[in-house]
Amino acid sequence: MNILRYSTIVLMCSMGPAFGADPEIIPYDKLPEKVKEAVKAKYPDWKVVGVEKTVEDGETTFDVEFAVKGKTIEVTFTEEGMIEEIRKEITLADLPKLVSAALSKKYPRARHEEFWEVTEGEEVTYNIVLRIAQGRKKVDVTFDPKGTIVEEEITGAPMPKKK
Repeated sequence: MNILRYSTIVLMCSMGPAFGADPEIIPYDKLPEKVKEAVKAKYPDWKVVGVEKTVEDGETTFDVEFAVKGKTIEVTFTEEGMIEEIRKEITLADLPKLVSAALSKKYPRARHEEFWEVTEGEEVTYNIVLRIAQGRKKVDVTFDPKGTIVEEEITGAPMPKKK
C-alpha cells in the first residue's frame, strides 16, 4: 500500500507541468523569436512591463503585459506568435450598458476592484473582480456583451450563520 501511494506521488510530481503549472516570470529576451516578432509587429509603440510563461496540458503560452496610456493590456501568445487572448483593463464607465445594469442588479452593494474586456478570437466578454459580504468574499464574474453571466466564481470566508 505504501509503495503504491509513494509511486502515485512520484508520478504526479514528475508530471506537474502536464496538469498545469503556475506561470513563470521570464525576461522579455527569453521569449521565442516568433513571439518577439509578433509583439514588435502588432504593438511596436507599447511598453512591455512583464512576461509570464505558462505550460498547461503540454501547451506553452506567453502572457505579455503592456502599459498603454496608464492602463494594463495583457496579450496571450502561442509559441508560434499567434494571439490567443487580449485582456484590456477598463473602467466601470467603459462597460456596455447591459453589462453594467446586470452587474448592478446582481451585486448592488459590491465593491468593484477590477474591470477587464477580454477578447478571444471574435468573442468579447467582460470580466469583473469585486468584493461582497463586507469584503470577506471575492467574486470573479464574466458577462457576455448582453449582460448574461457566463462564468462566476466566489471565494473567501464563509458567511456566519444567523442565530
